Amino acid sequence: IYSEVEANIEITGGTFTDCNKGGTSYTMYLANGGIVNISGNTTSTTKYGLYADGKTDVNISENIEFTNSWYSIYGRTNNKGPVNIEINGGKISNIYVGTNNSYKSTVNIRSGEIKSSDTILGTDGVTVNIYDGVKIIASNNAIQNVSDINIYGGTINGKIINPINSLNMIGGSITGKAYAIEINDQKSNVNITGGTVTATNGPGIRIRKGTLTLGKDDEGYPSTTSPAITGSTYGVQNDDGIFNFYDGILTGYTYATNGTISNMPKLFSALYSSDGTIAILGIQASFEQVAKVNGIYFDDLKSAIDAALKVNGTVELCKDFTIQEEIQLPEET
Repeated sequence: IYSEVEANIEITGGTFTDCNKGGTSYTMYLANGGIVNISGNTTSTTKYGLYADGKTDVNISENIEFTNSWYSIYGRTNNKGPVNIEINGGKISNIYVGTNNSYKSTVNIRSGEIKSSDTILGTDGVTVNIYDGVKIIASNNAIQNVSDINIYGGTINGKIINPINSLNMIGGSITGKAYAIEINDQKSNVNITGGTVTATNGPGIRIRKGTLTLGKDDEGYPSTTSPAITGSTYGVQNDDGIFNFYDGILTGYTYATNGTISNMPKLFSALYSSDGTIAILGIQASFEQVAKVNGIYFDDLKSAIDAALKVNGTVELCKDFTIQEEIQLPEET
């Protein structure tokens, strides 16, 4: 299907293969946008499923299956109007939306499956909303370089990179390899109040720049179970950002955290398991607070030194005391 005028297309079934334009294969090529409704047992195996320039509204439901090698949906605002996508079922390969802040665009994924190497890509001005019933399977990046991401549920297998403005997560799960979430923009704000975040070959969440907030600073007793952040190295690695720890549990097989915890609830501090691999929040008064490493209190000097060696941190003594036993330090310390 090819249209050079604003189109109004409704597809309720059928199989689509090749429609060549400029040597590239499309199921639909809309040169001036339009409205597209796809439902029923509709399948597409072309390089692109839908390619649209300009103001476009896309609605997908039921049992469609777009197994396209490049993009199932490729939309560009092209200074003509927003591209809005509503998905309520079916299986597609991936989505790209290119826009700008003059034409803010929205991708609502309420159910269905998206599976590819990179599943959802975009630009500044794009908001992606993920709901219960959604399954995203990405061998590389699940969501990359969009303005705002809201995760209300669902299962995401693949990492999320660089939410330009915000990522808000209240439920569901994210599982990545090198990390599950990477924050690398100074203005990025990632807020997680529920769900699970897991990395199988690195930190659960890595903060290069920007802000990560776990839970809410609401003056109640912090949750010690949700959100749950797990990494094969660290639960959270903070390189040069802000990390607010108000609720949850952090787990890392090397250490629960690496880098500074910027803020915690008043009267609370991060409490670590004996081997340092699990961290939750607890009342500071439960510790003698002999020493501190990167804002985290320890009730004996040896534990503080062991933690500092693991994360290349600095031990700060919080009180005068007498060392009762020998503490050995590595020669390079």
